[in-house]
Amino acid sequence: MSISDIKKIQYRPEIDGLRAVAVIAVIINHFNKDFLESGYLGVDIFFVISGYVITSSLTKRKSKNFFEFIVSFYERRIKRLVPALLFFVLFTCLWIWLVYPDPTILIRTGISSLFGLSNIYLFKRSTDYFAESTLLNPFTHTWSLSVEEQFYFIFPILFWFSGYGNNKKNGINNFFNIVLSLTILSLFSFVYLYSKNESAAYFLMPMRFWEISMGCLTYLLLNRSYDFLKTFRRFSPSLLFVFIILIFLLPSSFPVSKTILIVLITSIMLTCLRENTFCFKLFSKPFLVNLGLMSYSLYLWHWGILSLSRWTIGITWWSIPIQIVLIYYAAKLSYNFIENPIRNKSFSKNYFLNIFIGLITLISSGALLSGINKLLNGKLYFGRFESIQFKYIQSELSCERFSPNYNSNPIKCLTKSKNGNVIWLFGNSHASNLVNSLELIKKQFGFEEVLYYTNPEELWMKNKAFEIFLQQINSGDLIIFSYRNINVDINGPFNANRMQNEIEEFIKIANNLNVKLILVDDAPNFNYFNFLPQFTFFRNGPKISKNSAIKKRQEHTMILQKYVDNKKVFYVDQFDILCDSDNCPAVMNKKLIYADNSPHFNKNGAILIKQLWINQLPKIINKNNLE
Repeated sequence: MSISDIKKIQYRPEIDGLRAVAVIAVIINHFNKDFLESGYLGVDIFFVISGYVITSSLTKRKSKNFFEFIVSFYERRIKRLVPALLFFVLFTCLWIWLVYPDPTILIRTGISSLFGLSNIYLFKRSTDYFAESTLLNPFTHTWSLSVEEQFYFIFPILFWFSGYGNNKKNGINNFFNIVLSLTILSLFSFVYLYSKNESAAYFLMPMRFWEISMGCLTYLLLNRSYDFLKTFRRFSPSLLFVFIILIFLLPSSFPVSKTILIVLITSIMLTCLRENTFCFKLFSKPFLVNLGLMSYSLYLWHWGILSLSRWTIGITWWSIPIQIVLIYYAAKLSYNFIENPIRNKSFSKNYFLNIFIGLITLISSGALLSGINKLLNGKLYFGRFESIQFKYIQSELSCERFSPNYNSNPIKCLTKSKNGNVIWLFGNSHASNLVNSLELIKKQFGFEEVLYYTNPEELWMKNKAFEIFLQQINSGDLIIFSYRNINVDINGPFNANRMQNEIEEFIKIANNLNVKLILVDDAPNFNYFNFLPQFTFFRNGPKISKNSAIKKRQEHTMILQKYVDNKKVFYVDQFDILCDSDNCPAVMNKKLIYADNSPHFNKNGAILIKQLWINQLPKIINKNNLE
């Protein structure tokens, strides 16, 4: 089939209807993942549709040479994506400065999204997309936009130099074979890497290339006469649609299988949406088509509004209708007055000049946001809770010690700078959560330093930094291990096994090197729906009943306690300080003690936990003398 044959394929409104279904699923999931647990897979439907539409768009355009082709392509992409994104980022940053006490990480995420790099930024910070902390970053969702933008840097080059873009002989076959080869390679990389490095598989474009390219392959195959395509065309779109809904309803387990399945079903759906079918008629309804046309703006604004809601009024039964209206009209305004007009407006016949103006606007906006953030430094914030960082505890090492989501250098963090005894702290962000309180009491108990390592990509014992730790640990040192409650983590079963493996390794070290190991049970876990709003606006913070809090972490506690021998391995419960006989409150002594809902402590919480160590460490350190 020649390019001229493919050009006869006209606009398909039903594809915009399918886009609308995808964005609705994503929005429902982001309101509360329990509503539609796998609705986030709507993003994968976007990827397939993007590949289909971009191939269609390039096929229908004619260029005299590569320079004209590539410059006109990037000019269209900038006009299509940048204006709405820029307006969203600028507007959202203003609100971030008002409701977030330490906004630097969020602002940096927003700036990186302007340049199509937020997926890489989030990956470098080892962000878990499904963790509760990501709900608080209004720009987390831009990772998928960055994946698409990075795809657009590669795809037109393949399109042209394969010979397909300039209608050379065998160009379409060359292009098809190249894209098919890269699709297979990308798919295998995604499957292999997901179990090794989930963040890389989730965020990085090479591992997501296959999803977008599946849409491209679907478009190229659409009018070809292969027998297997005839079989696909006979599929019932209604049945496929039912399968999509069922996948959306599935629990969050088996993410790789579900992703592959949703991509394949979407590709087949694009081949069999015939005019006389129920799904075609449904997806062609004006309301769904209009939502599909607005899907980019809907996707941009829904997450920002929900994230900022979690910092302010929360997401509750009474707020949801308000938030739906805000999302719809914010997207509608963005689409009608920014996205659509600028996309269709011809500023100049010089494509290169348009690109230059777009890049200058992005660079200036990024620099402006960065400069304003440094200048304001939390001065616009009008909420109640404090940043996790505080000045009177400083590290002699150049690690970002106090941020629970830092991406530090493990070698530095595990290198002693003094000769005395050390408290070695391991775990995830709930281990770094204890650093401030330990720094306050270390001298009192004869320790020179508190060194820690959190958020590793793999078990510590597989990391070179761990070897340095083993070379430096001495008798009289103390190892403390703290881990986020596995019962409130989406990767609970995986983390339970990992946590046990790590504890067992540290027990061996404690026995071999004559040091003591303390297993610290997790702090109370508040439901973010009723917790975060209290931070910003209400004087009296929320509380959770102690029985409920104990029940929430029961499995976690049982795992920790089974290793305790009270000789080398000890157990410390933060509930001793954070809860009274009935409740675990977020406000104690009229002061908020948490910096977020995960929860991590602010300055007040760290000072409070200081008392826990004063109560418990004498019994542990002097245990041998007491026997």
